[in-house]
Amino acid sequence: DPWANCSSSLRCWMLFNGQCDEFCNTPECLFDNFECQQNSRMCKYDKYCADHYGDGRCDQGCNSEECGWDGLDCAGDKAERLAEGTLIIVVLMRPDELLRDVRSFLRTLGTLLHTNLRIKLDSQGNPMVFPYYGEKSAARSRRSVVVVRKHRELEQEVIGTRVFLEIDNRRCAEDSEQCFHNTEAAAALLAAQAIKGMLPYPFVSVQSEPLLPPKTQLLYLLAVAALIILLILLLGVMMAKRKRKHGSLWLPEGFILRRDPSNHKRREPVGEDAVGLKNLSVQIPEGNMADSGPTEHWAGDGGPQPKRVKTEDQALLPEADEQIDQRQWTQQHLEAADVCGSTSLALTPPQADQEVDVLDVNVRGPDGCTPLMLASLRVGGSDISEDDEDGEDSSANIITDLIYQGANLQAQTDRTGEMALHLAARYSRADAAKRLLDAGADANARDNMGRTPLHAAVAADAQGVFQILIRNRVTDLDARMNDGTTPLILAARLAVEGMVAELINCQADVNAVDDHGKSALHWAAAVNNVEATLVLLKNGANRDMQDNKEETPLFLAAREGSFEAAKILLDHFANRDITDHMDRLPRDVAQDRMHHDIVQLLNEHNVAHSPTGHPGAMLNSALSPVICGPNRSFLNLKHAS
Repeated sequence: DPWANCSSSLRCWMLFNGQCDEFCNTPECLFDNFECQQNSRMCKYDKYCADHYGDGRCDQGCNSEECGWDGLDCAGDKAERLAEGTLIIVVLMRPDELLRDVRSFLRTLGTLLHTNLRIKLDSQGNPMVFPYYGEKSAARSRRSVVVVRKHRELEQEVIGTRVFLEIDNRRCAEDSEQCFHNTEAAAALLAAQAIKGMLPYPFVSVQSEPLLPPKTQLLYLLAVAALIILLILLLGVMMAKRKRKHGSLWLPEGFILRRDPSNHKRREPVGEDAVGLKNLSVQIPEGNMADSGPTEHWAGDGGPQPKRVKTEDQALLPEADEQIDQRQWTQQHLEAADVCGSTSLALTPPQADQEVDVLDVNVRGPDGCTPLMLASLRVGGSDISEDDEDGEDSSANIITDLIYQGANLQAQTDRTGEMALHLAARYSRADAAKRLLDAGADANARDNMGRTPLHAAVAADAQGVFQILIRNRVTDLDARMNDGTTPLILAARLAVEGMVAELINCQADVNAVDDHGKSALHWAAAVNNVEATLVLLKNGANRDMQDNKEETPLFLAAREGSFEAAKILLDHFANRDITDHMDRLPRDVAQDRMHHDIVQLLNEHNVAHSPTGHPGAMLNSALSPVICGPNRSFLNLKHAS
């Protein structure tokens, strides 16, 4: 209601009749539509002044109230006097039409309000003129349900324009006292004139928007919020440090803290004489004390011991829920690890007091390690000469001797479930791997993560063990880990040089996927493994395969910033218009991650011709021949010559 602030007893809404009614000539009653002004005249040069309104040149013949003060062209250096708030008008004109007629539009409204108006600018200096789609689109934008793509917005018909205006009273305040000091009163007058049918433009709505809080207040609020966040982070760091103070000391497998009741002044474990040592003065909290063995209870000994240092009761063991491995290294382990008779034996864990069966070739040490496992992973010992080949032969001979003595090839470690062949692959022991395979070790055995020795060789970049395994006739090249990872996927993900091509030559499945639906090409594109990407594409990998989230290799390359991989995929006709499960294109996710080079590549890349060559062309020219095991195809060497 435009007359909401006007007294209802005056009934001024019925007196917009061209005649002066003094009791309605108040700001609350909209100045009686300025009908009481004595100098209401017509502009003498109306056509000329309309054409030159607000053009930046002062025309004195137009510098009057009835001519709109020439759009303030003659105001000079006078300070602006803006009314409080912003005037928001929705008019049934397209934005381009309104901008073409903007001078006439501002002059007409300024004449009706007896002041000057201008279009408000945003923080970037752009005029705040926006398309208007109707009430349904406005309500949907207010709810902000889903972000719709720009090309879908074009489907909505633009029926009008929403324009933001400011009122400048610098000339009105000089010539009259009837000026609008806020946009709310001006909006009410325009609404009243629209109701009476006096406006020359088809208005849909007229609103007033109050001023935003001052920037200083916003900066103050931001500073307070930042201070609160810093305090929270500081408290979090202090709590984390406090927790770390009470952590127990980690000890290697097989180290057992022992205390001799006859020598209470010795600090355990140190490995040095107790002669001349004094009691420690550091006091440890009672809550952090623990016994060194399951049968020792110092508090229950016969009588008080006031001189005892509290550090004696600090066993420095892991938490109670973690079982301590009481097994110790035996002579068989030391011989297999080739540490017998060397000075390094002094650094080994304490030996068990009880006798161990020296004939047990499968005796278990810490973590369930057998002598065969230690012999398979060791890289050298005290008896290895300066000649590396002699050292390797010595180590391999120890493995052969253990196998002849009946060593169990399928024994597994307790924590990781690795066998001797896994350890040989992980430590790049090609000689040990060959001896183990010749003795009948399972080439497809799995550890607790589902990894086979081939997985371990790929992960460790153990080229020698890798070559031995892919030549073995029983090796499963497509074995899957617990998460579905195959050796080919692992090689592509870790960017191991040459292994992807060699696995493909031995007929590994190029389109195998893991539990996330990602193939080797997905991973190669994600980590920008250019060589693997090209090899996979040339050997029939599906360039547009979608994973469980409907993401293609090109989508992952765009998301992770893999420019070279993305270019190779586009050169091989990868579809750039396939969306993921959230309906995002590769260019959308690249734009979100600010990979501007990839955005430009996706927008401008144009494949002129099909990639030349055949799947084996690059492999024959860049890689050495690979001989696979039986039942697998050999590398075609015709082009090598």
